Amino acid sequence: VCLSLSLSLCVCVCSECLFFFRVFLPIAMQSHYHTINMESGTRSPAPTTSRARMAWAVAAGTSAFVATTYILSATQAQTALFAPTATRPAVVANQGVARGMPLQTNTQPFAFSGVAMRASQDSVPIASVTNIPHEAERSFGAFAPLAALAASVVGLVLAISNIRQPQRVAMAAITAKDVAALRKQSGAGMMDCKKALQENDGNVEKAADWLRKKGMASAGKKASRIAAEGAVQQYIHMGSRMGVILEVNCETDFVARGDVFKELVADLAMQIAASPTVTAVSVDDVDPEFLAKEREIEMGKEDLKSKPENIREKMVEGRMAKLAKEMALLEQPFVKDTTKSVGELVKEAIAATGENIKVRRFDRFNLGEGLEKRQDDFAAEVAAQTKMAAPPKKEEKKEEPKAEEKPKIAISAKDVSALRKVSGAGMMDCKKALMQNEGDVDKAADWLRKKGLASADKKAGRIAAEGAIGSYVHPGSRLGVLIEVNCETDFVARGDAFKELVADLAMQVAACEAVTVVAPEDVDQEFLAKERAIEMEKEDLKSKPENIREKIVDGRMAKRVNEVALLEQPFIKDTDKTVGEVVKAAIAKIGENIKVRRFVKYNLGEGLEKRNEDFAAEVAAASKA
Repeated sequence: VCLSLSLSLCVCVCSECLFFFRVFLPIAMQSHYHTINMESGTRSPAPTTSRARMAWAVAAGTSAFVATTYILSATQAQTALFAPTATRPAVVANQGVARGMPLQTNTQPFAFSGVAMRASQDSVPIASVTNIPHEAERSFGAFAPLAALAASVVGLVLAISNIRQPQRVAMAAITAKDVAALRKQSGAGMMDCKKALQENDGNVEKAADWLRKKGMASAGKKASRIAAEGAVQQYIHMGSRMGVILEVNCETDFVARGDVFKELVADLAMQIAASPTVTAVSVDDVDPEFLAKEREIEMGKEDLKSKPENIREKMVEGRMAKLAKEMALLEQPFVKDTTKSVGELVKEAIAATGENIKVRRFDRFNLGEGLEKRQDDFAAEVAAQTKMAAPPKKEEKKEEPKAEEKPKIAISAKDVSALRKVSGAGMMDCKKALMQNEGDVDKAADWLRKKGLASADKKAGRIAAEGAIGSYVHPGSRLGVLIEVNCETDFVARGDAFKELVADLAMQVAACEAVTVVAPEDVDQEFLAKERAIEMEKEDLKSKPENIREKIVDGRMAKRVNEVALLEQPFIKDTDKTVGEVVKAAIAKIGENIKVRRFVKYNLGEGLEKRNEDFAAEVAAASKA
């Protein structure tokens, strides 16, 4: 019995080591046989793991104890059968009883372990073994094989059932740190990250791939859902020579306010700025007329004329597909991670937010594209300035003293400073204006304004191909404006006065809902002709004479044109003057020609179908699911 207990203890230790190396060794350094509470970060013992280890050890030890005791008993009996006669009879008798066999007389044969044997003549009498507990040994002898077999089977079943549940054991290996790392990498929810780690044995990289595949599948299912919320985003490159405005839609404003969506929109705006060949969102949005023209050009190239017709068709199709991908935003490699495309980035965001996301439209302005550049001839410019600085003729000298001797009043530095603040003109111009208007600051301001307007008209014909790209996005990211304003030199474009003008003009466009063009002459003539025909047929004009009706329609059309022209709008910071007058004042102040070239305005979701929320039906559907 002592030997059996020792052996069973060794079996328990060995089984524990086997179970440890088979299941726990890969995760022992991380889990320490504890589970992790993902919300609080606390550790607690893993009851499932403890039961598995205990079941393995107890089953193996019990099996070993019973089996060893039985084997030792059988071994002792066989040893006694072939032992000398002095020691054999009592042992044989005992084993006979233990086996449940009747004791035999000296002349009767008996069987043990399948061997027929006969007791010797010098056997011990039956009375000498009558003190052995026959019932106990008979019960033990009958129960031992069955107990050993049952214990072994139970231990084996428990061990296999626990080993074949890697998820229950692996749960102890998923730490809050791993979940946080996977969430940061994938942007998925906490429970999704935990499930992904369990499915991939705690490997963060494999779990990220698993989530990515799952996200792409779910993104495909969400592609048909209505996305009319979202954000309008702008990106102005350093130097204000390139700008981008972008609209990205999602399903709810809750997601639109989230950090994941905001980061995606900012990345997409930067991606457009970094992709000069991109002109469309997807391959399907590329202009078909452009592709048809390019296809015709490709078919006529010299390198394809020697090819068979079918081969040439396939080569041209391949080139057209490549060209379309180069022009599509969603097909471009992502600037922050070139191993995936922009389309895959959007699908990952769909998986992270759980909503459909669509890149609806974008515009990109490159400063001065398509404009004639001014060729500076510094020698001619210096010669012209020298000629202008030549001594005046004698006839002019007689008139100058009369003009300058007229006002002789004291002009204080305070008045000059006040006039400069009001008008923004130079110090000498302000002093001259005050002298011409007897020191009256208001009259001097009007005088400077008239002078500035006149000089602005003179500068209007000069080339303006420099300038800046400006933008304005209203708080909430539901309204955005991108505008290009040109001047003559980059020196002026870097000045504060010009920058302030560009910012004000962008805000003005955002504030004027009806504005669609820069100036009245930019209004579509077909639109005007159509509107004019409608006005001429209105009931209130049919009773008027023809000449009167013409004048009334002309007045209405002029009003309609002024409503959609930016330069004709009252300036939002000073409604006493128009935007055109503000631009002319800036020309007078800066000394260069300034032109508002173009602008584009985005209103979030305009023209899109809106989703009608029915929360009662939604809750009922969720409860049913």
